[in-house]
Amino acid sequence: LGPVGRNFAAGMTGGIAFVYDPTAALGSKIGSRAVELLQPDGQDAALIRRLMEAHVSHTGSPLAKRLLAAFDPAAFVKVIPTAYRKAQEAYAAAADEEEEARLLRAYEAVTA
Repeated sequence: LGPVGRNFAAGMTGGIAFVYDPTAALGSKIGSRAVELLQPDGQDAALIRRLMEAHVSHTGSPLAKRLLAAFDPAAFVKVIPTAYRKAQEAYAAAADEEEEARLLRAYEAVTA
């Protein structure tokens, strides 16, 4: 929820970061071309809300309380490595296949 320094996401190869970016300045601080900046979707918004609620529960953060009171998912940016996104999409698309085949599809999506 705090400020992001330069070279954010440099070396990021997996996982997802949700960054509070009310001034849309994050793009100028990204340290990697291997990540994508996306607008959070509905599932992401629900996850951001749950994470912020847990953050408030553990820390009492006044900023998180204010953001939850006027929750706006559009103020956040989803940062995800391109290869990780492709693997997730391929894995999900193969939902009707056996687990080993799904994993192979995810691997092929990244290495093809």
